Amino acid sequence: MTKTVENSVLDAALDRIKNSCTQISCCHPPTPTTYASAAANGGKCLAITDISGADFTGPEDGTSGRKITVGQKSSVEVSTTGSAEHFVLLNSTSTLIMYITDVSGPQEITDGNTMTFNSWAIEIADPT
Repeated sequence: MTKTVENSVLDAALDRIKNSCTQISCCHPPTPTTYASAAANGGKCLAITDISGADFTGPEDGTSGRKITVGQKSSVEVSTTGSAEHFVLLNSTSTLIMYITDVSGPQEITDGNTMTFNSWAIEIADPT
């Protein structure tokens, strides 16, 4: 049985993330489940900064589907000491978590220092 999906269908989902995100936060475990816990100092949030559609590239062809790439954000102030394990894309207007990914190589970050959100991709696979 053949399965296929038009690229524009996958692109619509990726564009929703790209065009709706207003913030990116770095959180400690466990994984945040609400906007408040992902965005508030004293919650799971260790660092947070603004982000917009201009910080993304794509949608474009990925390894086995379609992807967008979240650009690097440097010199972001760390507001709480803890183990950086999740990057969380947020919509502050709708108070939604749009996407969560694990940090590759979690590390301890310290209040008062700065951190970098490295570039990473969100990919939606073609049907198999």
